[in-house]
Amino acid sequence: MKHQLVVVLNLGGSKALAVAKRIRECGVYSEVYPYSIEKEELEALNPQGIIVTGVGENVHNDAMDKVPWLSEMGCPTLEVGMGTSISVEALAGGIGKKCLDNFLKITCNCTGDWSMAEFLETTVDSLRQSAGERQVVVGITGGIDSAVVAALLARALGKQCTGIMIDTGLLRRGEAEETVQALKKLSLELVTVNAETKFMYKLLGIEDPVKKKQIIDKEYAAILDSEAAKCHGEILAKSTIYTDLLVNHSLPLEWKPKEVFEPLKNLFKDEVAELAKLLDLPQAIIDRQPFPLYGLATRCVGAITMERLEILRQADAVFCEEFEKAKLNKHANQYFAAIANFKSAAIRGNRQTYEYTLVLRAVHTNDFISSAWTDIPFETLGSISRRLTTEISGVSRVLYDITATPPAAIEFE
Repeated sequence: MKHQLVVVLNLGGSKALAVAKRIRECGVYSEVYPYSIEKEELEALNPQGIIVTGVGENVHNDAMDKVPWLSEMGCPTLEVGMGTSISVEALAGGIGKKCLDNFLKITCNCTGDWSMAEFLETTVDSLRQSAGERQVVVGITGGIDSAVVAALLARALGKQCTGIMIDTGLLRRGEAEETVQALKKLSLELVTVNAETKFMYKLLGIEDPVKKKQIIDKEYAAILDSEAAKCHGEILAKSTIYTDLLVNHSLPLEWKPKEVFEPLKNLFKDEVAELAKLLDLPQAIIDRQPFPLYGLATRCVGAITMERLEILRQADAVFCEEFEKAKLNKHANQYFAAIANFKSAAIRGNRQTYEYTLVLRAVHTNDFISSAWTDIPFETLGSISRRLTTEISGVSRVLYDITATPPAAIEFE
């Protein structure tokens, strides 16, 4: 089914994705395009309306300068940002959300034909038709995105799909086991590969974050290559979501699939979670925080060792437990512990020693591109710090990161 479309035309900045999300929350499908898009390309999209967003002092003047032909499009246009009566933040609720809904439903005559239930139905049909009789392979990383892709393929193709769960040794506590148990209930073929020893052998002592990622990419791709060959895979299904399209990342696979499926590439993270519910995935998967392919390697700053990874795994579990006990997870999209690449002075009994330093991070975000740090009450921080420094051997100091994105990326490496 082809949905009615409202285009978000981005004049600059990081707010365009947030606007697209607000549009979809009104039941209208939306995609973001840069202002450099050609007029003919935009016309071919046949949008019901266009919303212009930017970071300049006056969005209207900026639009006139960068997209002088916009008024010739022949569809309703709304400007959001500086110099207008509607800010991006105002679209989240109240009068701003009502104005947006009126613009979409009345001015643009949108019927509100975008829903996850309809997306599920049409995507399953599309996967079934596109795959034909061919074997499909999907790599399972432990995150919600790959679990949802596996569930979609299981519903569409059953045993014609093979899910390959690769335990890199970089997952959070209990994550590999929890994921396998959830996927065993699906009708696809499931292969599990315990590759912790292989990854650790390659990663031990590596400090450079770029080199870490290169090693993980190479090893992950090699295992996926081998397993795909065993099951005669012809199609690779990837768990790319909409915000991933901004980052050009691909695994160095030797295996060249005849086709690549990316069924989630137009969805935001919260839409993926909604889809997970419709697919009857366990709540533990649905509630799972975003987690990078590189896993704990991105939170183990400096050289990776088995000791540091185990400390980090324990610390992350304690932090999440306390964070959720205080019901702060309702106000944050991502929260985790990282381990610094230095030790600091500690007092144990009557002697001084040097132990590891942990850094805690919690952020709230609309798009996982920009974020703000989440306020944690001092009493809760104190409780978390006491548990981390008394229950985990080798930890003497706990810091809390209060840096927004930008300038600091959400992850540490």
